[in-house]
Amino acid sequence: MIQHDTARHAADSSAADRSTAVILNIGKSMNRHHSRLPLATTVWIVATLTPWMAAQSSSLKPIVIRAEKAWLEPGKSLERARFTIRGDAISEVDQFEKGSKAGSDVISGAVLTAGFIDLHNQLGPTNELAEKVESFTPELRADQAYDPFDARWKRVLAQGITSLIYAPSNTSIAGGQAILLRPGLKPEKDAPATYVKFSLTREAQSTYKRPTSLVGAVDYLRESYRNLRSRTPRNLGAAELILATTVGGNSSVGIACNRPEEIQAALELSKEQNLDSFLILGDATGQFDPRILDDVLPTLAKEGKRLLLPALGSKSSQRAQALPAQLAKQGIPFAFSAASDRNNGINKCQWTMAMAMRSGLSADKALAALTTTPASWAKISDKAGSLYKDRQADLCLWSGEPWDLRSRLLLVVRAGKIVCDARPEKDTPMKDSPTGESHR
Repeated sequence: MIQHDTARHAADSSAADRSTAVILNIGKSMNRHHSRLPLATTVWIVATLTPWMAAQSSSLKPIVIRAEKAWLEPGKSLERARFTIRGDAISEVDQFEKGSKAGSDVISGAVLTAGFIDLHNQLGPTNELAEKVESFTPELRADQAYDPFDARWKRVLAQGITSLIYAPSNTSIAGGQAILLRPGLKPEKDAPATYVKFSLTREAQSTYKRPTSLVGAVDYLRESYRNLRSRTPRNLGAAELILATTVGGNSSVGIACNRPEEIQAALELSKEQNLDSFLILGDATGQFDPRILDDVLPTLAKEGKRLLLPALGSKSSQRAQALPAQLAKQGIPFAFSAASDRNNGINKCQWTMAMAMRSGLSADKALAALTTTPASWAKISDKAGSLYKDRQADLCLWSGEPWDLRSRLLLVVRAGKIVCDARPEKDTPMKDSPTGESHR
């Protein structure tokens, strides 16, 4: 439906008048029931309530964003799109009339996308995301090491990442459970795990604790699964109970690999235990040699194995830049993991899309690898990754297409709150908006 912005928000503009009427009624009621109450006391009480009532009215005021184009999901756009946000959800999606002027309280931009999702985030000290003595701790939860007040989350949000999966490090063969988080927000109490993290990389092999080799790591995991079958559910410990949920694909498993033999071992283990697994490629620094996939691509395509790729950058090889298009051509599902607090002024999500598209990846696939695909893998497609009514209000407003390096990320909304505002105009209603946490 097409509506005029001014008519659409007439009721919102009168919020202050309604607050004033409420305050006056409170004053009249107090004088009626307390006839001996001094007038000065009444005036003081009403004056004290005024800021509180104004804050209440502001918190009820919706955020309205309109864009010349909105990518509702990769491959599906809406021209002249207008989104109304109430609370933490998208309450309305419609269109505005061509040539109509936006009201002073309407945020405008060129292109709107869903907030990005990072499936494998390890921001923070590595030694806090893994047990130093034990290598097999699937019962541990990564969110126990999460600090929502870490200032580095602002730099993650500035890349457009509004949801992430906080994961254990690669230094344990079964480091624990990866948990869905909103960067900078406190985690939900008892949030379910998105996946269990395994690592077959050299980082998980040590000279002072088992395992000390790839063979030992794979044998350790196989032995752990064998032990499940010899014990009754009542006799399973905390670690074994979590491991049991992965058998048959009830819980997903992310397996870190960085060498051909590690990938082959991960594929064999997944097939033996019937795991719903995906491969996490690259080491702790994001270094990745695409040549490790040369011999296994046919197998990956045949089994439909999912791959999580590290971000691309200016120093990425041509082979690395061409890999996403190659995977898409062979029908191998993939997503990008691009969150970083060390972006050096570069939006790694935007750069990754641009580099992959320059090597032949379509725009739809590039955008999907940061939105709908990770949302599907994390089983949150009904909440995030797309821009539909009743979805979480996680949005990115751009000056142009998000994969165009000439475009700028102007605004980031996370859970209905403006958390990053880089628009050039400064005389905007941001200071009086219901966000309370705008980062310029």
